[in-house]
Amino acid sequence: MSAKSVEDRLEVLAVAAKYFASVDARDWTTHRSFYMDKVVTQFDVQADTADLDTIQGKEVDADQAVEATKHTIGNISVTQHTMTNAYVEGEGDELTLRFYEEALHHHPSLGSAPEVNTWTMYGRVVQVYRRTPNGWKLREARITPVHDVGNRDLLTAAAAGK
Repeated sequence: MSAKSVEDRLEVLAVAAKYFASVDARDWTTHRSFYMDKVVTQFDVQADTADLDTIQGKEVDADQAVEATKHTIGNISVTQHTMTNAYVEGEGDELTLRFYEEALHHHPSLGSAPEVNTWTMYGRVVQVYRRTPNGWKLREARITPVHDVGNRDLLTAAAAGK
């Protein structure tokens, strides 16, 4: 593996970490900066929201994808997204990042009990990044949940303003 390839892989890992940090910080401007103008997303999570339904599995404007994310989790008091077992595949101007995700969502307005106000999803994630003149940008993202604990309806309730 060339030094350039190693450097590219580290840059993609850094972009992915900043991508999740921007969501957790509710910094939507920075979050948008990590996307290409068109993006394909498939977030197979427990959320019955019209916003997520409009972006699932098809190419959409990145602004629309960010707005759907913002509407779905923007009202949640605390989120924390962590990545583990990350590795990058590919060469050249398109790289694929695979990792496990733990996504904690805590929304105390739903009640005081953790089984009501907290939902944690564990999943497998695949993200495809492309090199652009402005750095590596997210082109495709898929989250496949493998387990969860807590209130599976938390995202839907938060998106509804509860």
